[in-house]
Amino acid sequence: MSSAQDELDKERAGASTLMSEVSDEAEREAEALANPFASAETGKARRSSVPPPPPATAIGTPQPKASVPPTGAPDSATAPSRGPSRSAPSAQITSEPGVAPSDETKRGGEREAAPPSRAASPQPERVVAGGSSSDESDDAEELDEIDELEVDELEVDEIRTSLPPELPPMAPPSAPPKSGAPARPQAPPPSLPESRKLPWFEEFFSDDYLRTVLPPTPREIAVECDFIAATLGLEPGTTLLDIGCGLGLHAIDLTERGVLVVGLDLSLPMLSRAADEAQERGLRINFLHADMRDMTFEGAFDTALSWGTSFGYFDDETNFKVLLRMRDALRPGGKLLLDVVNRDFVTRSQPNSVWFEGDGCVCMEESKVNHINSRLEVKRTVMLDDGSQREASYSLRIYALHELGQMLSKAGFRVLSVSGMRATPGVFFGADSPRMIILAERKEG
Repeated sequence: MSSAQDELDKERAGASTLMSEVSDEAEREAEALANPFASAETGKARRSSVPPPPPATAIGTPQPKASVPPTGAPDSATAPSRGPSRSAPSAQITSEPGVAPSDETKRGGEREAAPPSRAASPQPERVVAGGSSSDESDDAEELDEIDELEVDELEVDEIRTSLPPELPPMAPPSAPPKSGAPARPQAPPPSLPESRKLPWFEEFFSDDYLRTVLPPTPREIAVECDFIAATLGLEPGTTLLDIGCGLGLHAIDLTERGVLVVGLDLSLPMLSRAADEAQERGLRINFLHADMRDMTFEGAFDTALSWGTSFGYFDDETNFKVLLRMRDALRPGGKLLLDVVNRDFVTRSQPNSVWFEGDGCVCMEESKVNHINSRLEVKRTVMLDDGSQREASYSLRIYALHELGQMLSKAGFRVLSVSGMRATPGVFFGADSPRMIILAERKEG
C-alpha cells in the first residue's frame, strides 16, 4: 500500500507541475496577443535593413548658392540632384533632352536602391507558433513600405521641380472621314518649276552655226541688193525695216546706197558681227536685238524686207500674227518683199542628205518633209577638226503660193508680183521655181 500511495502522490505532483506550466504558457500567449509589438528586437532588426531616408540635398532641396560647391554634393544650379525612382515614368523622364543624370550615376552608386517589393520577390515561408512572430513580421514590412513610400513621394516632388516648363498642347489630329462621306481632297505638293526648253530658233543661230555657213561674196550681195532695190523701188532716203537681218550684209549694202535701214534679229552673235562690219565701213546702222513676234512699229517705214527664208519659224497662227506686225510697221501703201522657199519644189527632193564643208568643220544635214503639217524638219550634225561632234535641228513651215497669198490678203496686203528666182523677175514657174519672192503692198485704210 505504501508503494502504491507513493506512486499516486508522484503522479499528482507531476500533474500539478504540468498544469502550472500550461497556465504559465497560456498567460504568455495571452500577453503576446494583447500587445503584438512587445518583441521590439524583431521589428528593429527588420527596419534596420531599409536604408535611411537620404539627406535633403540628395532629393533636390535647394541649397544656398556658394562660390565653391561643398565636397561630395553637386551644384544644384548646373546639375539638379535626383534620387532613382521605381515608377515607370522615370525612364521617360531621363530620356527627355535637358534633364540631368541621376545622383546614382554622379555619385558612383553612393545611395542604395530601395529593396524590391514582395510582389517582385516573395519572402520564404516561416513556421510560426501561436501567430506572434508572423504578426510582428507583417507589421514591420508594412512600416517598411510606408518608409519607402515617403522616400518615393519626395523623389517624385524633386522630379517635378526639375522638369522643363510644359509645352503648349498640340492640335488634335483631324478626325477620319465618316463612312460614306467623301474624303477631303489633299492639296498636291508644290511642284518644282520645270526647266524651260528653248525653241530651236533661240539657240540655233549661234557661233557654231556661223562656222557651218559660208557668207556670200560681196559680188553676190550686190546682185541680190540690185534685185531688192529694183523690186521695192528704193531711193536714197527711203526707210526700210530688215526683218531677220542676220549678219546685216544686205542692210550694209543698201545703207551705202542711201537707204535708211533698221536691222532686227534675235541672234546676238550675228548682230554683233553685223555691227562690227558696219563700224569698219564707217556706217551708222541701227541693229535691234528683238523678236519679230514682238515688233511694235506703227507706220514707221516705207518698205520692209524678209529675205532668205526668215519667215515660217512658228505655227500658222503665229506666222499670221507676224504678217500683221509687218503690216503695222508699214505706212499705208508701203511695200513688203517676202522671200521664202517654194514647198512644191522642196518636196520633190525629200528626204535628202547633204554634206558640205565649213570653217574648220564638216557638216551633214538630213532633211525630210512632214506632209501632215507641211514642215521641213532638218537635223544638222557638225564634226569639228578637234574630233568633237555637235548636233542641232530646226523646223520650218513651208508654204505653197496659194497659202501665202491667202494669208497676205487676210493680213491686209495686196500681192503685186511673184518671182521664182532673181533671174526671172515677176515670173513664177510653179513647182519648178525654187523660191517665192512675193512683192505685196499694204492696203489703204
